[in-house]
Formats: sequence, structure tokens, C-alpha cells
Amino acid sequence: MKKLAVLLLVGLAVVMAGCVQFGPETGPHANATHAQKVTANQTVNKVTNTTNTTQTVKTAKLVWEAVKGLESKIEPAVSYLQMTNSFTQKGKILNVSKEKNSGVYKVTVQYGNNTLTFYLTPDFKYMWTNDDMRQLTEGSTLAQKMNNFVKTLFKQGVSYNLVGTKKYDGLDEYDYAVTWQGRNYHIPVYRFGNYALIPNALKHIFAPTKTAKPKVDLYIMAFCPFGRQAAAAMAPVEKMLGKYANFTVHYVIYPSSSYGSQASRFCVDKYCSMHGVNETREDIRQLCIEKYYPNKFWSYLEEIAGNQSYSPSNIQQLWKGVAEKLGINTTKIEQCAKNEGVNLLKQQYELDQKYGVSGSPTLFINGAPWNWPRTPAVYKWAVCQAFTNPPSACNQAINATVNTTPAGNCG
Repeated sequence: MKKLAVLLLVGLAVVMAGCVQFGPETGPHANATHAQKVTANQTVNKVTNTTNTTQTVKTAKLVWEAVKGLESKIEPAVSYLQMTNSFTQKGKILNVSKEKNSGVYKVTVQYGNNTLTFYLTPDFKYMWTNDDMRQLTEGSTLAQKMNNFVKTLFKQGVSYNLVGTKKYDGLDEYDYAVTWQGRNYHIPVYRFGNYALIPNALKHIFAPTKTAKPKVDLYIMAFCPFGRQAAAAMAPVEKMLGKYANFTVHYVIYPSSSYGSQASRFCVDKYCSMHGVNETREDIRQLCIEKYYPNKFWSYLEEIAGNQSYSPSNIQQLWKGVAEKLGINTTKIEQCAKNEGVNLLKQQYELDQKYGVSGSPTLFINGAPWNWPRTPAVYKWAVCQAFTNPPSACNQAINATVNTTPAGNCG
């Protein structure tokens, strides 16, 4: 999936020091109407993009055919929906059908008294639900209908431009270049039949490779509110499962070239963090603590991430008190920051580039990406999915709670 399809959510848009979070009140897009059940047929027309070329859209009625024998491929999505919707009972697959022209699957599952219908791309990697779809009604052609739908997403002050269309995993992808408050974004919007999917509708199905000792890699910025939420949620999971899995925190680092003449406000040497140079310095300290005090690192991170009283404006004065309370030698950490800090940032930047990480938080479990929700219970469930033989701790309840921040991303 493209990065901005994940970053840009339908809903409240708030920009905080570069962290973009979308919701119903403000921002580049607003809520569309409530989703309707898929019953309509596709219509014939052409889609014209901004390069003045045309793409003929095939006429195709949504034709569903029942299929069987796909339970093992569908089960990861069924399990994912159970956890993300907090259903207490496992899902029972009632029926599965395949759309003849697109190859998209429609699945109906019963979770106790709850029945839910969702859709899967032909490769079984992405899913969406009825609530993620909006019927295209206004306009005589699909191009006009899509344009009118996009108008409902963006609010005044946002300029957008259709730059191309293509097929994507059984869907038609419409690529928009968007400018909002001087920042440029790329947003793909997907169409399925006579329905459009809201931005961020496609969810990557979490199906990690199973290993004896899973690897958990969390990428954050020290003071990104969403990264702090993720770190605070992961800390109690590490305490519960740290003996059985490898938990590592990494940092999202940008090159000084991204900041031009403002680099001194954000960067240490050639490496920078989004919320200012004091965040970059704290990133370094946390890397040093993780390196030299791994058994104390998560306690330090949990305190800094979970307590909103710490900020870039005061962390230079307050970090030592937290570290000393945990038995961390602050002189050793200062020496590490001075002598190793730039190289540690360089290593993080190279790691970010290798794995395509540019937003905080980003989470991989055995290499499989995990997106929202970000709670201790859900994180524990996600890690436990990656064990070949889950430890008994996976069957224990985790009672920790964290201050919740509406889903979003810094980057």
C-alpha cells in the first residue's frame, strides 16, 4: 500500500508539529455519507486523467459466484476482525463468493450474535468492509461520480488533481495529487463497481510467518503522539512476552537535506527528527539506553512515552531524573550520545531506508506490517499470532491500559 493511503484517514484533521491526524471537524477531507449495501451494477463510461489520456472502464455487472475450500486463506482476516472489533467469540464463516470480473471475494462471518460482511482482494492480502464503501450516485459517468465523491472528502482550502488511473488488485485506483496548507500529498482512492472506498479503507491482513521466537520491530519518534501511544501500549506486552520474543525499538530519522536552512532546529549533524533537535537528542539517548541498559530500556521508554508531561521543551532537564530512578548511569549515556550518537542515528536512517519506513509508528512482527488498533491487548494478540507454539502467557489477560490518541501517523 502507498504510504499516504495509510497516513490520511477520513475524519478529524489536526496538524501538530508535522503529525497529521484526520477526523470529522477540520482538515483536507471530511466525512462522506454512511455506507450502503452493495447491490448496484457497474455502468459504462470513460475515465479521463490530467494527462489528457482516456482509459475505458469495462462494463461489468457485479456477478457473485459461490466458492468453497478457501477457509485457510480467509481465516487470517476472520481472526483479524475478531480482535479489532473486540468480539469475544470466534468467527464462523457463513458463505464465500467471488466476483466474476474483478476476482474480489465477499465473505460473511458470524461472531456470536454479530454478523459481518467483508471483502478480500484476489491475493487475500487486503480487506475492507461495507462501512468502508460509499455508493457513487451523483453524475452521469463514472469519472463525474468519482470526482463528486472526492469533493466530499476534501474541505475548503484543499486543492486536488486526478493524475492517473490504473488497476489495483481487482479494484480501479484513482491517484490524486493533493495540496493542503503548503504540503503535498499523494492519495489513491479506489473504486469497486459503482462504489468508492474511503481513504484508508484497505486494511493489510496481518498474517505473519510463524517462528519459535518472533521478532517485533517498532519504529517511532520520541515525541510523536502516535509513536508514544504505540510505545506505551507495547511496553506491557514486552514485559509479558519479552522472554519469548525479541522486541526492538527503532527511530524514524530524516536527512538534514529535508530541512534546508532550518536544519539546525531539527538535526544533530546530518540526521534529524520531526519535532525538533531536542527530540533528535532524546532519540539518541533512548538508543544508548537500549544498547547499554536493555533490561531497563522499556521501563524508561514507558515512562517517557506514557507521561505527557515530558516534551521536547523540557526533556533536556528531566531525562536524568527518570534514568537515575531506574539505576541508569547518566554519565555513561551522555558519553554514548557524544561519542556514538551520530553513528547510531546513521544506522537508524539506513535501516529506515532499507525497510521503507518514514512514519511513526511503524510496526513489523516477523516482517509483517501491523496497523491500528494500538492497545496492549491487541498488540499482545498480534505478537502471539507469530509464535509457532505460543507460550502460556498468550492465554493470559493483559490488563494494562494507555491514554488513547485517535489513530494517525507522524511522517
